[in-house]
Amino acid sequence: MAKFEYHVIKTARGGQLGNLNERIQALVDEGWDPIMMSGDEGLNIMLRRPVPQPAQQPQAQQAQRPAQPQQAQRPATPRPPQ
Repeated sequence: MAKFEYHVIKTARGGQLGNLNERIQALVDEGWDPIMMSGDEGLNIMLRRPVPQPAQQPQAQQAQRPAQPQQAQRPATPRPPQ
């Protein structure tokens, strides 16, 4: 399963940067991280965010955990009388 999902914003040459800044800020608030900018005639910005993982059932989580060896119980040693 993919760890990240990606989103690309493309702007035309001479676009309004104020609108672009607001749009990027809104996406960052939603969990997107800008990771790349490029451009020649226009500007391209790539953003990514982690893919939400589905909640696992408790049984499935226990099955994925390695079995822990049980510690041997030592018999209690009697204390000498005081």
